[in-house]
Amino acid sequence: ICELTTKQLVALNRPYKFVVTCVMQQKIGATIHSSMSCYWESTTDGAVTYLYPPPQRAKEAAKMSIQCLITVFGTRF
Repeated sequence: ICELTTKQLVALNRPYKFVVTCVMQQKIGATIHSSMSCYWESTTDGAVTYLYPPPQRAKEAAKMSIQCLITVFGTRF
C-alpha cells in the first residue's frame, strides 16, 4: 500500500517530498484511534489521513475484520 501510494504521488511530478504510513489492524472490538501534530509552512505543506472503510458506512464497517489507516505527508522543498 505504501509503495504503490508513493509511486503514484511521485508520478505527479510535483515539488514535494512525501512520507506515507500505513497501519493495518485486525478489528477486535475497538477502532483505530490516532493523532498527529505538525510544525511546518501551512501554505505549502500538508497531510491527509484516510480511514477505510469510511465512518459513514458504520454498519458495513462493523462487519469488517480489518481496518487500514493511511497517512500521507507532503512537504514542499
